[in-house]
Amino acid sequence: MSRLFQRILTEFFPWLKFAQKAAHKEIQGEYSQLLCKKNKVIPLPVMAKNEQKYTDAVEILDKYETL
Repeated sequence: MSRLFQRILTEFFPWLKFAQKAAHKEIQGEYSQLLCKKNKVIPLPVMAKNEQKYTDAVEILDKYETL
């Protein structure tokens, strides 16, 4: 959630005032640079397999590995 959106929510919705300090807090720590970067999303196909069966689970993992 962007900081702007968090600030708008805490400003216009009085019942969210308790979250105001958290909304205005900067991300700090060891992973702060990583958290500021955009994540890459890889969509996976839907397969008609039952992941509870061992053979189907192996097929699913094989197809994901080839992606």
